[in-house]
Amino acid sequence: MRWPWSRKASRPRVPLRWIEVDAADTGQHATAISDIFARRIDGMTVTGIFTAEECQRAIDALAPTTDLQLPTMFGTVLGQPVAMRPDPEPGPEDRTAYLDATERCAPLYRDAFGFDPFDRIAAAVRPMAGGRSVGPPEEHGRPYAPGNVRWYQPGLGGLPAHVGNEFPMHWDNSLWYFRQFADPTDHISYFVVLQPPDEGGELSVFDLLWEDPKPDVEAWRDDGREDAALDHYPATKFSPEPGTMLIFGGGWRWHRVEPIGGTRPRITYGGFACRGREDDALYFWI
Repeated sequence: MRWPWSRKASRPRVPLRWIEVDAADTGQHATAISDIFARRIDGMTVTGIFTAEECQRAIDALAPTTDLQLPTMFGTVLGQPVAMRPDPEPGPEDRTAYLDATERCAPLYRDAFGFDPFDRIAAAVRPMAGGRSVGPPEEHGRPYAPGNVRWYQPGLGGLPAHVGNEFPMHWDNSLWYFRQFADPTDHISYFVVLQPPDEGGELSVFDLLWEDPKPDVEAWRDDGREDAALDHYPATKFSPEPGTMLIFGGGWRWHRVEPIGGTRPRITYGGFACRGREDDALYFWI
């Protein structure tokens, strides 16, 4: 599928309940994560997670990893998402390939940034987490990946409209073990922009929830889905600067990455977060 870099239809801006805070000041918003889960706010922008120089260093250092990147409908990722199962697919009890890929990529990320990028994110989120522990889950002592870098390539569209609660097919397969102690339903989505594209690539967050009547979008294909039915829904677009994080209720609020144009890819580091079943932990994974 090929898309123009921008959509012609105009959509009214929806007044999302959204806050903005610098990473150094997140302690002033101690209930923010609970407020997102409770839908008292829709999301937040956190500036200053990485500096522009740190983003550029990581981009340059990760450029030679193309042989290790996995293709997706929108570009590539470094590291294997837990839902990206090998072929032939093992049973739900086996995540060996995913855990092995996570361990291989962890030092690449530390070397590229000069530090563990998730440590920066955790340091900003922890003061807002309401006393919950913050980090990736573990399986038999082996950590999950808390996030990964994604290269969204120009000319391939963006990431079509979706909502996290669409994907229960993963709950009893790739997330079978995780669900014993965490509930990925109604999860949070997050990403930090490392490099914005030349054109397009905004995050559109729609005035449309999972429990609302489903929009007339096609089923997923290998190259995405047709989602033009959402073009006229009210939405707010976000175009963060490098080093800025967006964190929002992606499990229940429809959203998409708009088609990307120009010659420069959109590069982000991100993933998902949900609460432990005892509500004492905030687990990050991808």
